[in-house]
Amino acid sequence: MTRKDFYIDLLPQRNFLNYAKNPGRVREEILAHLKRYDSPLCIIDEIQKIPALLDEVHELIESKGIRFILTGSSARKLRRGGANLLAGRAYTYHLFPLTFTEIGGQFDLDKALKIGTLPVLWGSQEEDSHEFLRSYTETYLKEEIAAEGLVRNIGPFAQFLDIAAANDGETVNFNNIARECAVSVKTVQQYYQILEDTFLAFKLPAWTRSERRRLVSHPRYYFLDTGVTNALAHTLTDQLNPIIVGRRCEQFVICQLM
Repeated sequence: MTRKDFYIDLLPQRNFLNYAKNPGRVREEILAHLKRYDSPLCIIDEIQKIPALLDEVHELIESKGIRFILTGSSARKLRRGGANLLAGRAYTYHLFPLTFTEIGGQFDLDKALKIGTLPVLWGSQEEDSHEFLRSYTETYLKEEIAAEGLVRNIGPFAQFLDIAAANDGETVNFNNIARECAVSVKTVQQYYQILEDTFLAFKLPAWTRSERRRLVSHPRYYFLDTGVTNALAHTLTDQLNPIIVGRRCEQFVICQLM
């Protein structure tokens, strides 16, 4: 990012309230910025917090040819709120944890299985990594789930996260999880969809040649990072037993192939 570029972060409450009350304000500010700098790059972080801004972005792309970088940590509000998704006018990129090839000669499998490969953690002390991962998962519950109102009751969802992490990579039995969380099967399925929409986990469908069997077979879900899984499963400080090591190895390999 250079001095001439225009940047907005919607995470601070003051910024969020300013643009939520008046989405057109972003257009006014960008046009004013355009008078000072030629061909700026406009960056809006956490765009999912105010989907209405996408209409302003669309208009500025069409009328002024302005280039945008829009970042976000969840697609749920955009997809389900009827937001303008800029079809045909935007490229979508997903940023995943580091691969072992990106880490290079510093790669350590034991470390990767324990704390994962989020860029901010690689090279930090193990205790600092543990604290960051705990904070990361708490922030996910507080900012992504509770603050965005993605679930009505945060308690059962928090319990679901514990269970989902403990069973990472296992064939999902929605009925058993529903019983443990004291919610309906449909709610558990919605919880897993939230994990996908907030880019915390992904679904691996059951493989079968039969289309009919594929529809009724139970999928597996994998969290996108082994460190996040350990934080949610409360195994960060534990000596991983052979069964858990095997699961994390499987998770790591599959995540590397994503």
